[in-house]
Amino acid sequence: MESLEDHLKNKENQETDPDQNSKELEMLLSSLKLAPKSSLPRKVTPRELFSIAPMVDVTDRHFRYFMRLLTKKAFLYTEMLNEHAIIHSKKGKHAMLSYSPNQHPLICQIGGNDPDKMAMAAQICEEWGYDEVNVNCGCPSNKTRDGCFGAVLMFDAELVARITRAMLDAVNIPVTVKCRLGVDDLDKYEDVHHFISTVSIKGGIDKFIIHARKCLLSGLNPHENRTIPPLKYDWVLRLKKDFPHLRMVINGGFNDIEGQILPMLNDENKLEGVMSGRLAYNFPWELAKIDRLIYGDTECEDSMTREDIMRDYAEYAQQQQDYDKGQGWYLPNSVLVRPILNLFSGEYEGGSFRKTLVENASNKTLYGGKIRDCILDTMEYYRGFNPEGLQTRNGVKVVRPQSMYEKIHSTSAKTSASPERQIESSSKGESPSE
Repeated sequence: MESLEDHLKNKENQETDPDQNSKELEMLLSSLKLAPKSSLPRKVTPRELFSIAPMVDVTDRHFRYFMRLLTKKAFLYTEMLNEHAIIHSKKGKHAMLSYSPNQHPLICQIGGNDPDKMAMAAQICEEWGYDEVNVNCGCPSNKTRDGCFGAVLMFDAELVARITRAMLDAVNIPVTVKCRLGVDDLDKYEDVHHFISTVSIKGGIDKFIIHARKCLLSGLNPHENRTIPPLKYDWVLRLKKDFPHLRMVINGGFNDIEGQILPMLNDENKLEGVMSGRLAYNFPWELAKIDRLIYGDTECEDSMTREDIMRDYAEYAQQQQDYDKGQGWYLPNSVLVRPILNLFSGEYEGGSFRKTLVENASNKTLYGGKIRDCILDTMEYYRGFNPEGLQTRNGVKVVRPQSMYEKIHSTSAKTSASPERQIESSSKGESPSE
């Protein structure tokens, strides 16, 4: 659908009947009006104990499908989607908003600054079956800065309140806000306290996802804004004490389930949950522990082995590639292998797995349009290095395969004591072989 601005510009260059112009303009405006809100009560989602952060160019529908093979309970987020793209995109809506049925609970994060357009985008997300919509008030990229949304919105709490109120008035699913502790010089505790107070009272928001550091819109790129400004977990905990009625999810720097995430979720802190992004991307196999360790689901079945996961994902990826081809679209191998690149991070020859998968995905002669074969052939290649790693479950990693240990020492004449087989479930560090 063309924008109103483009429509008007086009009409200025045409010599048509003024009455016809008026009718077409009226039709365009009518098509942009909000649909009536359903009279049903607002949907309630379960506690967001653990969630995977929205990440640009990462948390697409393929990555989320892969995540759901590792954890059935974690909340999943889309990457940030712009209000204009959601409203006006035609061909792109499938790529942006479609998802497999196994991805719930699923939240769509929206970026924008126009209350009416954000409300319309929220309605579209609700129509597509999303469980919640989230307003991005924390992204510090140049694109968001120039477009006056993302972290820039923290300068104007009143505008954010108008946006969220319009969205809540338009949908029956929960609306939440993801923000920082500050932006540029607006970085005192009183500033973020004012933001939370305004958006919760005037904007009707009762759940905030808070990245526990400020951001700098000039001087730091998005990666540096995730690492250089110091983390202030104590500020988030203080906010929770000051606003005990609000649900708060803490985000930023959480890479260790046992050492960081579980302690943060203790009853004393009274937090809604913890969100992590880089753990899911850099060490995805760790997420196979989530349902047991964080949700306390001790009766859940053992996770799939990584061989089973790769076979499942390979079938899914081929179906997606075939579907897009049938629609006249091109879904490259590189997009479909990206979610599983780090499946063996921190393990024996995990780097070889990643390198070979990338090379195979780029080989159009052998694997063009054959993503299933690409993934399964890479798996068989890696089996020669770490067969045990393909068969472990529940996040268990193999640093030194028993088969490799036996191979080395069956041909060795050394009589010194041999190192014991090392099987770890820790995600810390990288294998020396990588």
